Amino acid sequence: MTRPATGTRRGLALLPALRIEDETDLDNAATTLRFRAGGYGRAVARTVAGAVAIFGDNALTHGSASEVGVVTTVAFDPDASALQVVSTDLGPHIVEPKEAERYLLSVRQHAIAAHSNFAHLVEAGTRRGLSVVLTLASSSGRVRWSPDGVSSITTEFVPGFTQALTISVR
Repeated sequence: MTRPATGTRRGLALLPALRIEDETDLDNAATTLRFRAGGYGRAVARTVAGAVAIFGDNALTHGSASEVGVVTTVAFDPDASALQVVSTDLGPHIVEPKEAERYLLSVRQHAIAAHSNFAHLVEAGTRRGLSVVLTLASSSGRVRWSPDGVSSITTEFVPGFTQALTISVR
């Protein structure tokens, strides 16, 4: 049984921007979100909680030098009828801007080859019957990855590494 989803007519922060400092914070956030996202259905709730856990673990592992740690937020976008999970760190320079797009495409290729958690997010969302898009951003590179394929661009520079999962709830 699902609860009525609150915030479906206006934006709703299921998790306001939260600094995740360690594995305990990460576990608490994922557990809380599995409950809070429950009104959107079990598949969505599991996918949201999984994304928070995967993004947080990745950022804690690779962005440990970030001055702000890992900042994560989850919100409902009523205009897009979608939940978005975003996690970012402001770790030191990861890649040169001119190499960023190629670097992020290699991260995607490595994730597929290694059956990593990034690859799991897209596959699990699809297996659960959800429409999902995984976006990775670092330096000037952006990669969007969905079951329909991958696209990449080079754009303006942003520091750190950002991971986002958009889940359509139509």
